[in-house]
Amino acid sequence: MKKTDKTLTKIQELWSSRPVRSFQKTKQQFDDKYLFNLVGKIFCPGPFYYYIFNFAEQKFDHIHQNVQLLHGIAPEEVSIPKFYELTHPDDAEHVLKSEELAAKFLFEFINPKHIPNYKVSYVFRIKRTDGTYGVFQHQAIALRLDDQNSIITVFGVHTDITHLSPTPSRLVSFIDINQNRSYIGVDPTKTFLLDTGPSELLLSSRECEILGHLAEGKSQDEAAELLNLSFHTVRTHMNNIRGKLKASNTTEAVAIAIRSGWI
Repeated sequence: MKKTDKTLTKIQELWSSRPVRSFQKTKQQFDDKYLFNLVGKIFCPGPFYYYIFNFAEQKFDHIHQNVQLLHGIAPEEVSIPKFYELTHPDDAEHVLKSEELAAKFLFEFINPKHIPNYKVSYVFRIKRTDGTYGVFQHQAIALRLDDQNSIITVFGVHTDITHLSPTPSRLVSFIDINQNRSYIGVDPTKTFLLDTGPSELLLSSRECEILGHLAEGKSQDEAAELLNLSFHTVRTHMNNIRGKLKASNTTEAVAIAIRSGWI
C-alpha cells in the first residue's frame, strides 16, 4: 500500500469514528448566493471585498460592503481618486507601473480574444480603517469588451494579506484562468521581460501548479500523484522554487507565491 493510501485510510477512520447522531434524509438546499460568499471566504486568504468597475464611465458599478469595514469608506463614496488617496505614498508609483504593464500586456502583447482569460495580480499597501497600512492583493479580470476589444467592465477583488507578509512584492502576474500559458512574476519596471520568453519569468506554470497543491495542504507526495509526476521531480522543482524565491523552506515559498498572486 502506498504511503498516501495509508494516510487516506487513517483520515477516513478518524472521521468515521465520530458518527452523526441525527440525520435527515431530505437533502439540504443551499442557494447560489450563500455558496458564492462561502467560496470567497474559503479561497481568499484574508478579509476581502470585490467590485465591478466601469471603464467607460470611470466609476464603480458595484462594490461589496466590506470596503467600509476594511477602509472606512461607504460603498457609494468609493472612487478611483479615493483609492489612490489611501494608497501608501511609496506604493503609488508601483501601482501606476503595474497598471501600465497590464495595459501593455492586454492590448499589445496577447491576442485580444484572450483578454477575458487573464487575471491581473499585484500587491500594494493601502490604508485600513484603523489608520494602519495593510498589504493588499489586487486581482482583476475583464468582464465585458466592446466590438473593438476595449474593456468596458472588470471584476476585481482586494484581499488583505498582511498576515502572510508585511512586505509587498513589486512584481505583476498575468494568470490564465483556463490554465494555459501564464506570465508569473514580471517586473513592471522591465517590461521587455514579456518579450523575452518564459526563461525570464520567475516561476514556470508547473512550479505554480505544485505550489498551488501545497497551499491547499497537500504533501509533496500527494502533489506528485495528482500531477502524474515522480516524487523526485516534485522535490527537484521545490528546490528550484526555493532558490528562485530565496525562501528558506516550503512554507515561506507558498506564502511568497500567495502574496504575489501566482497561485
